[in-house]
Amino acid sequence: MELAISFFSENYSRFTYPIKDKPEDVGLRPAQVGAIHAIASHFSLRADPAVVTMPTGSGKTAVLLAAAFVLRAQRVLIITPSRLVREQIAEEASALRTLRIAGAIDTVEGPKVFATLGRVSSVEDWESMREYDVVVGTIQSISPEYEVVPEPPADLFDLVLVDEAHHSPARTWQSTLDHFSTARRVLFTATPFRQDQREIRGRFIYTYDLRRAFEDQVFGEIEYQPVYPLKGQPPDVAVAIACQEVFQRDAKAGFNHKVMVRTDSRARALELVDTYSANTNLRLKLIKGDQSLRHVKSVLKELQAGALDGLICVNMLGEGFDLPSLKIAAVHSPHRSLAVILQFVGRFARTTGEQLGGATFLAVPTAIEIEAERLYDARAVWQEIVQNLSAARIEEEVHTREVLDTFLPVDASHDLSDFSLFDLEPYFHVKILQLKDLVDVSAGEEFPFPMQIVYKVSSEEHGAAIYITREISQPRWTGDERLASSSSDLFIIYQDPKSLLLFICASRRNAGMYDHIASWFASAVPRALPLSRINRVLNDINSPEFFNVGMRNRVLGNTSESYRIITGSNADKSISKSDGRLFHAGHAFGRGEQDGDAVTIGISSASKVWSNRSDKIPALIDWCSILASRISTRGTPKTMSGVDILDVGDEISELPDDIIAADWPMDIYRSSPLCSFETSEGRFEFPLVDFDLDVIRGKSDKNSVLVRISHEAGYSETFVYSLNNKRLFEWSSDSATDLFILFDDGDVGLVEYINDDPITFFTAELGSLTGTSYLSLPPDENLSFDANQIEALDWAAMGVDITLEFGAKSERGVSVHEGLEAMLTVGDNSVIYYDHGSGEIADYITATEEVDRLVIRLYHCKSSSGQSAGHRVDDLYEVVSQATKSTIWALKQRVIGHVSRRFQNGLGGSRFVKGTLQNFEDLLVARAAAQIEFEFIAVQPGVQSGGLPPKLAHLLAASDDYLIRGGFRRLRLLAS
Repeated sequence: MELAISFFSENYSRFTYPIKDKPEDVGLRPAQVGAIHAIASHFSLRADPAVVTMPTGSGKTAVLLAAAFVLRAQRVLIITPSRLVREQIAEEASALRTLRIAGAIDTVEGPKVFATLGRVSSVEDWESMREYDVVVGTIQSISPEYEVVPEPPADLFDLVLVDEAHHSPARTWQSTLDHFSTARRVLFTATPFRQDQREIRGRFIYTYDLRRAFEDQVFGEIEYQPVYPLKGQPPDVAVAIACQEVFQRDAKAGFNHKVMVRTDSRARALELVDTYSANTNLRLKLIKGDQSLRHVKSVLKELQAGALDGLICVNMLGEGFDLPSLKIAAVHSPHRSLAVILQFVGRFARTTGEQLGGATFLAVPTAIEIEAERLYDARAVWQEIVQNLSAARIEEEVHTREVLDTFLPVDASHDLSDFSLFDLEPYFHVKILQLKDLVDVSAGEEFPFPMQIVYKVSSEEHGAAIYITREISQPRWTGDERLASSSSDLFIIYQDPKSLLLFICASRRNAGMYDHIASWFASAVPRALPLSRINRVLNDINSPEFFNVGMRNRVLGNTSESYRIITGSNADKSISKSDGRLFHAGHAFGRGEQDGDAVTIGISSASKVWSNRSDKIPALIDWCSILASRISTRGTPKTMSGVDILDVGDEISELPDDIIAADWPMDIYRSSPLCSFETSEGRFEFPLVDFDLDVIRGKSDKNSVLVRISHEAGYSETFVYSLNNKRLFEWSSDSATDLFILFDDGDVGLVEYINDDPITFFTAELGSLTGTSYLSLPPDENLSFDANQIEALDWAAMGVDITLEFGAKSERGVSVHEGLEAMLTVGDNSVIYYDHGSGEIADYITATEEVDRLVIRLYHCKSSSGQSAGHRVDDLYEVVSQATKSTIWALKQRVIGHVSRRFQNGLGGSRFVKGTLQNFEDLLVARAAAQIEFEFIAVQPGVQSGGLPPKLAHLLAASDDYLIRGGFRRLRLLAS
């Protein structure tokens, strides 16, 4: 059936655009013309809803009706938030009063308008609306979300206009808009954002904020006047008296100003009726939401006729309500929402009307913060603050929409085909990797099984990709499929093009996940950042305070306190200079100021940065961009706090010499996860801390280090740590038997895990290397080595060939091992264990019972490189390094397990010189850990005990200090 020509199509040629350049001109304001043109432009290309942002009182109603003309609408539905606004818009639509005053339409008779007075209850009610050009209704009267309202014919309206569209995310509003999906839909709002962060669905096509409205003189001056109650005076009475004074002042100045007394509940509104009656002469009437529309309209008529001075109401009387003479606001219950504040201000700030001056807001000062601004502070300048708040918040919302619009779909499951990125608010936590080249962030094709990608979009313009995964998983503790559950995860990947930094934000931050994602970009060789670079994110943070600080002990294998965490409001103030020698930086979390705003910031040595906030995707991208800029600077942050005491190390480009040992990441010791591996004999599970790490290539070749991981159950494989690998860690052979770490949310291969959270290497110089970050032992000029800790032996008298470390007797005498063994045998040792070979703890281990403790001594022997003793650095260097390395075994369970395994398996030259394995185990088991002390002895007859040169003395002193800080006895040296 061919449609009849509508009112708006028929009279389109009569509609014009006279522009009001000056306040005294007749015409449409420039902002109104801009909005009208934006609407026409949008629907010439697109069909999705359009969002127009204009503050309350800036002429939205005229734009709303003009849209019907420029779009030549057949039939228009206007949705309003309240009965009162429905009546105002219906009257405006019938008379086209504002458009006629502006000269935009001539004397043509207005359209036929129908205003719903009750809920639509039948299809016939809907069909009867075909007789009208415009239908105006509240959402309560027309939404098919209500059971009593039948679904309207889909073709009934071809243009839907929504007033106060910030309500549109509500189910009743959205279902109505969705029902008319083929109609052109325009949403008008003064505040295109919601406190609950729900999305106003539509494309932002025109934005006109309060700042522009003030600049264009659409709005006049506003002033906040603080009210200070007298001693003993109730605040409500003080505000009421101040309100009357302002009313009288404005009347004396010739202004026709009216009062609105605002509170937040009906009960308080009734109390305020009595308060104003008892303390002022103001003629006020109460309007409540449960009163009839006829009563409300009669009260408003009295107000406009001058029979009343103002109103007492709950909240704002109704959004969109138009009464320009309201200029005095007595705020008895301050607003806490920016959206409500902006609507409230727009209500009072408009300049339309005669005999109107500036608006005054009265309230008792309060510490309430709105968008980090104390709006009700006695010193607050509303004219400036409200404009800035409005502009900043709307700009943020527009920016969010513009960025999200650049994300194009790559893939989505059927149930997520209409998913909105606006609904995503990730937590600000990122792993940061350095790339060599730009990559395609949308290159990811799969996640570890059973995770499947169900949604994937990317933005080439912003260098970002978003992945949503879903998996069906079964608890590890059952095989019953009925207990399986579905879970989803979010991953955002952002690439900063200038710095070539890759940021991974993941809702699942478990071990191995970051390494898996990094493997997508292997060609760009992604590398975790050393802490020295991560630490730069603290640049530009003013007045930082840290209330959670982690410090990692510098001592290899420290058994007393490997990682210290300090928490509290002044945690950073608890870090002393001595801590700088004991510990290096691990993590820090605190707060500070950036550009006048309060921020939180956290950093960790695992190349991670976080802030205690969640926000939209564009805000996350902006935050990552700021981090990239800071990381790219060369400046070292000075926080002027205890955090500065902790060393963050240096970034290396080649490996240090003489890496002697390796240790697990701290999280392994905290959680002690199980590991599994398979051999021909079956599948085995053991705690990861029971596996041995041995550096089997002591001298690095500047490029790589080989590490063996082994377990007494028969597992032994090697992996390579190299700066030249695409990943820092790789198995040394493609045929290596993989080792899996078992976590509740999935198993992770060892290499994947340590690429995420690297093991730490230690050097003979007592430095540590984690990832690409090296920390040397801090210098200490006060270090000294007590000569009493050196025992000079007459090796010749003992018949020892000092150049022979072990083995058969030479012409010059027995080996160093044999000579030491003879000396230990005549001592008071209860047990003497000998072991020489790959994987040994020490050449000799003794157990000696003292009065209140058991002393375990580990002897490390080296032969002299010369026929006579001297001061050769190399002779001392290697044996002292072995002594410090062996501290990783200084736990009773570790030493029992290792000795037992090697002895029973006949590994090396293992044998008991005195006592038995059972004696050894009994001695250790009978003692509490606190009653066992470890002592490390370096045996080097090639070193002359007297007259040590500074270099040797410092090496011994540093090693001694290292052991003391680890909770061990002082270093001893058996020399010549």
